[in-house]
Amino acid sequence: MRNLSKLLLVSVTVLSLAACASRTGSPADITDANQLLDNQAKAKGVDSDYYLLDSDVGPHDGLLATRSYYFAFNSNEVNPQDLPAIKAHAQYLLDHKSAKILLEGNADIRGSREYNMALGQRRADAVANIIRMAGVSTSQVKTVSFGAEKPIALGDTEADYQKNRRVDLLYTAK
Repeated sequence: MRNLSKLLLVSVTVLSLAACASRTGSPADITDANQLLDNQAKAKGVDSDYYLLDSDVGPHDGLLATRSYYFAFNSNEVNPQDLPAIKAHAQYLLDHKSAKILLEGNADIRGSREYNMALGQRRADAVANIIRMAGVSTSQVKTVSFGAEKPIALGDTEADYQKNRRVDLLYTAK
């Protein structure tokens, strides 16, 4: 578990550095970063498939373009409006057995670190359960919680908090 935590920390650091770099980073930059993560994962004995930086993996059409699902305050109940998109991703996974996803659970800054980590995990698990109930193999779905560690909105308004209460779905293999 400690090795996975270290790998996750390195991954977040690499992603942060990549975000700070030019938005027009070359494919070589992404390849180099992926190679670094892959080498570190192999050294730790961790499956590196879930730490790729290529955001173009997976489908991007119609409902499959929806990759973030938002939650009410203090809740891990999936919004009924998100069910069609989540089920479309489940169908894609059923049709593409080599495809894999990572579900990243997030929370806003309110609450303790431990509480937010647990809430982010419950949110990721809620989306994963819908996908698995559709018949998708557990080997195709991984979950992780970032708690409040990966905000997309840095303000302190309710609108900012709402943007941070989410699960992000990332395809990690085609």
